[in-house]
Amino acid sequence: MSSNNHRQKRGVLAAALLLMAAVGLAGCGSADAGEGEITVGVFPVSGIAPFYYADDKGYFEDEGLKVSKVDIQSPPDGIANLASGRQQFALINCGSVAGAISQGLDLRAVAAAYYHSGAKVGEQGLYAMPDSGIDTPKDLEGKTVGLAALNNNVHAMLIKAVADDGGDPEKVKFTLIAVQNIPGAIQKGTIDAGQVIEPFLTMNAADLSPVIPNFTVALTEQPTISGYVVTTAKYADDNPETVKKFKAAWDKGIADLSGDENVARKAIASYTEIEPEVVSKMVLPEWNTDLGVDNCEEQIDIMADYDMIKGNPDLSPFWGQ
Repeated sequence: MSSNNHRQKRGVLAAALLLMAAVGLAGCGSADAGEGEITVGVFPVSGIAPFYYADDKGYFEDEGLKVSKVDIQSPPDGIANLASGRQQFALINCGSVAGAISQGLDLRAVAAAYYHSGAKVGEQGLYAMPDSGIDTPKDLEGKTVGLAALNNNVHAMLIKAVADDGGDPEKVKFTLIAVQNIPGAIQKGTIDAGQVIEPFLTMNAADLSPVIPNFTVALTEQPTISGYVVTTAKYADDNPETVKKFKAAWDKGIADLSGDENVARKAIASYTEIEPEVVSKMVLPEWNTDLGVDNCEEQIDIMADYDMIKGNPDLSPFWGQ
């Protein structure tokens, strides 16, 4: 077994230990922070625009909710915060949800977060420096790749891309880096390539070259569900009306954004503080209220193929089926 495979298994073990600790704290997350007060864990990416837009338009307030946010650096952070009660809702990608459930944490989907663009060049992909000599997935052999999360659906799709291109994924070193720091790490040479997500993709497009312009080419269904607004099963059971109200406000934001691209771009500009001319060039994700069950299951199957998940967990309760 290669040293890289050992590293991957240590990463799985570390995630498992974190999640086991989170399970032990799950009872703490059973009640609202206060009457109508909720905290949401968010990533600094373009896909979370419905949260900021709905908050700005007063949709949460209309539902009697007072929302605040916690910035999270990785899905395990969000999952641990949910279980401890520090936050009541979090945006968690499909693969990390499956990993958490496989470790015994009982979660529930509140709403679809967003969908990755099905375009040839998506709103996220794998990028390197133009002179790096990394032009195809196979060229990643012997290189260090920065990802926003390890042992999840994106990681699995990247390993599949390397293997499908005739490369050996065991010869690629994967490392965890906060999503907003990945472009700078590529440019400084700290890593050879990395997962770059909008708005950071457009902000750094002139300095980077695509290796895999869209990770989701590995999947049959397009567009591809990214993840979900998630809460714990205990919180959902104890606070059904709050969950219902949150979903109503979130879905109203999605309806507005998906119906008008200009509204979506203005919303992204408002919370990212990115210049409007940059936002105008961004590849937008897609928003849809459908939970994308079949699509998420396809991503989980790829994770299982590469031993990133224990068995193939039953997510029916998560989806409310």
